[in-house]
Amino acid sequence: MAAGPKTTQADPTQPRPVDATGRTLDQWDLPVSGPARLKALGGKPDPALAEAAPDAPPVATTDKD
Repeated sequence: MAAGPKTTQADPTQPRPVDATGRTLDQWDLPVSGPARLKALGGKPDPALAEAAPDAPPVATTDKD
């Protein structure tokens, strides 16, 4: 097994990237939240939600319905 680089909690982490106006960007280079994110998406689906959203389970009826 190859040994990877050893890290500790004391090691600094990389800061998140920011755009020209100082807004923090996510891994898709979109503003993290707010109206700026909606404007950047331009009506397209949000990739952060598309990946995390599981398929809805089938609807199960009960005797109470």
